[in-house]
Amino acid sequence: MSDTGRGASDIDEGWVFTLPADDDASWELLDARPGDDMERARVPVEPDDVTALGGTWQAVESGRFTLPADLAGEQLLCWAVPPDSGPATALLRGCAAVGLADGSRVEATWGEAGFRADVD
Repeated sequence: MSDTGRGASDIDEGWVFTLPADDDASWELLDARPGDDMERARVPVEPDDVTALGGTWQAVESGRFTLPADLAGEQLLCWAVPPDSGPATALLRGCAAVGLADGSRVEATWGEAGFRADVD
């Protein structure tokens, strides 16, 4: 069955995490460089590695997640799910660069185009 042409769906499982977009260590953790296509990135990630770099790690519950109210500026917003196998806690499914401000609302989706995040 093909999902070609189907719209994006809200994410409903796993974790959402943020990393400072202007920090080289964030990109190193994701095995990427600024400007890389991150919509379909797939690397193992650990919550402790994310928080050690000043990032946040939040569970997705019933399709919703909450980011800290004081989180602002350019961030990498990423989605991770439990891995199929292996020792990693989570497997990255994709990231999007977002500009956050006080009171921002974020809608994150997964679809044919990969992971997307829109800030309102």
